[in-house]
Amino acid sequence: MHLKTIGEKKEGIEINAAAFTDHMAVLVGINLMIPFIHRGKRRWYMNTSLIDDPHFRDNIKMEWSEWKKHIRRYPSIVHWWEHHVKRKVKYIFVHEGTERKSDRNRMGNFIMWPFTTC
Repeated sequence: MHLKTIGEKKEGIEINAAAFTDHMAVLVGINLMIPFIHRGKRRWYMNTSLIDDPHFRDNIKMEWSEWKKHIRRYPSIVHWWEHHVKRKVKYIFVHEGTERKSDRNRMGNFIMWPFTTC
């Protein structure tokens, strides 16, 4: 992009004092009109730290024994894994992670409550 076209895209200029210095900061707003790029579904990464919790491991073991009962309904183990187990594993990990985050937020709000009412 050339300097001339950048100047045409300028939306505003602001000069502010920069913190902890005797310099001034120049802020320039530029509208580049870049189109939104849709990147598709985000990739999910398993939170492996959940496996360290013995209760969560017991839950996975219990679910695993149930999932194995469905193998005979699929033409192959790979098909069973891809279309049955992977979806359920993801659900359990996401659900557990969401629950724990919600619990942490509730505890954080509870701990902060006496300090925010003053």
